[in-house]
Amino acid sequence: MKGQVLAEYPSKSKVGQVYEIIRGHDGKTYCTCWQWKMNRTCSHLKDYLQFCNTGTNKYTVRTAVVNGKKETYLDMQEAIDKAVKELL
Repeated sequence: MKGQVLAEYPSKSKVGQVYEIIRGHDGKTYCTCWQWKMNRTCSHLKDYLQFCNTGTNKYTVRTAVVNGKKETYLDMQEAIDKAVKELL
């Protein structure tokens, strides 16, 4: 199991290729593209992190295939964890 898929980015050079931003079981976020594998950084990850750090996005964007259709939705687990921590 590869971890939690946070977002997907279509390749600009390879038609039909999609790269995934993944939060691994070790808690680190990475991309499945070749650039990240070579340099441990890429435009996809930079874009995703910039989107998450805008202050307007409180949740993680997540995509999944449900009944053959790609769906994008918000992963609210982080928001739930934060709310519980604030209550304690």
